[in-house]
Amino acid sequence: MSVIQSNQPLGQSFTPSLSSVGFIRLFLIDGVRNNGLGATVYVNLREDAITGPVLGLSGPVFMPDNFGIGSGGYTNFFFSSPVPVTPGATYYLQPVVQSGDTWEVVEYNYSYPGGTLFLNGAAVPFDDLWFREGVFVPEPSWALLILVGGGIVGKCRYGRAVRATVFHREIGAPMRRTPDSFSGLALRAPLGADSEKHSCEHGY
Repeated sequence: MSVIQSNQPLGQSFTPSLSSVGFIRLFLIDGVRNNGLGATVYVNLREDAITGPVLGLSGPVFMPDNFGIGSGGYTNFFFSSPVPVTPGATYYLQPVVQSGDTWEVVEYNYSYPGGTLFLNGAAVPFDDLWFREGVFVPEPSWALLILVGGGIVGKCRYGRAVRATVFHREIGAPMRRTPDSFSGLALRAPLGADSEKHSCEHGY
């Protein structure tokens, strides 16, 4: 794990396979526990270098004290609209603590062939952040929801679940197409870097 604040510019280079990036998922952990402080984090998507021009800025996400301790600290950062990229080109994601406590990001020697970890602006060969990037396409249409009627309406009262197809790349894994359940665009992955199914349990 690396502390986000003290290792800036910190991030990960990667090579997308799609023509846009709609979300980035990272594994984050509270660095100083049981002090009543959380943190708000956002992600820059850059080109050319870890300090290069910012192509997109994710929405900020607040995490409470002890976040990621004893459970998965998988956190999803969504862009207000998908950021256009060139498949096969190199881009850089940079988590930034906007405010709050010391916060850590999980990194390991994943040996992802499409990029590498950056700490203090320098590349760290063979090491990578745990990350996932891709786009999502909501389905079905509202017209279909109206046609199927009461069954779906009843379900939405309890979970507000919206099905979506998510195209994503996970560290060094090939591009995947998986069905996911969204609720308020908050997506949570189960433990394990090789997980293919995701579930959201943040109902309204």
